[in-house]
Amino acid sequence: MIAFQNVRYTYPGSKHEILSDATFGVAKGEFAVIKGMTGSGKSTILHLLACEARPEKGNIEVGEYELASIKRGDIPRYRRTIGCVFQDFKLLEEKTVAENVAFALEVQRKYKSDSIAKDVSEALERVGMSEARSQFPRELSLGGVQRVAIARALVTEPRVLLADSITAQLDEETARSIYGLLASEHIRGMTILLTASSEQFFPVLPKTAKYFELQNGKVTSFLPSF
Repeated sequence: MIAFQNVRYTYPGSKHEILSDATFGVAKGEFAVIKGMTGSGKSTILHLLACEARPEKGNIEVGEYELASIKRGDIPRYRRTIGCVFQDFKLLEEKTVAENVAFALEVQRKYKSDSIAKDVSEALERVGMSEARSQFPRELSLGGVQRVAIARALVTEPRVLLADSITAQLDEETARSIYGLLASEHIRGMTILLTASSEQFFPVLPKTAKYFELQNGKVTSFLPSF
């Protein structure tokens, strides 16, 4: 499902390679984690997978798409197959919780209004935020905002979910619940790739999870210590 093959990437204007011959793979339906220190390049991997950047060398495959050579016109179609949750949430402050989740469907212009309402209700129920549907993001806790961001990513039923250090700003109890939520989506058959800076909450993840470590621009497999 996801394959990085000898990927090299350097930030524009920098001479330091953030990724150097990075190679790893995640099969369809797997739950995978990339661990690494802050600044190691974890977010870069997810931005490359979201087509927000292109590798200087190597290839990235997600399903039938080859991202190193994907045409600009095909990127929107590809992005509709993935869901992304980043640390900055990117929720629209002037829209309610339900409107934020609905927006992910509305921009695709292929869903009818009654279908959108049903899908939004189901997505909010999946993340435990049904009762907050009429609230605005500023009225929610950080954990609540993160759950809404996850609902927005899930509502389109993506084949792949990408999550970037999404528990970094959360307290321990909330972080565990978020990881448990992602684990339940994996059980539904979704391919999930998330990044983390520590192994603190790894015991919450599925027993079949695959673990990688990003260090000095390279990705290696490892077994967590718990």
